[in-house]
Amino acid sequence: MLIIIGLWKKLQRTRVVLPVTLPSKIRIIDVVKPIEVSAPSGRGFDDAIKNCVAKIAQTVKSMDTVSIKDLSVHLKGNAIESYGVVCNVSFRVAGPVRHLPG
Repeated sequence: MLIIIGLWKKLQRTRVVLPVTLPSKIRIIDVVKPIEVSAPSGRGFDDAIKNCVAKIAQTVKSMDTVSIKDLSVHLKGNAIESYGVVCNVSFRVAGPVRHLPG
């Protein structure tokens, strides 16, 4: 057990790229959480995506990926009033955790 604790402390100091398989078959994994965020813009889809990322960055520090789930256009009469996007965002919520296979 002391060997595993020593390896764990060493991994925390060295920032090893994960996942790593330790000799005792314990795997180190990251915990990633997905969320769905929508954001509007009056200028276009690119600006709506930038607004979405900026909104998330206010509270989430470790974003991994942003994928576009849906695009929409809001109309007023026959003219486009605003653009909207729905993004799926994944971010790390915890550092490495031990996981026993099986």
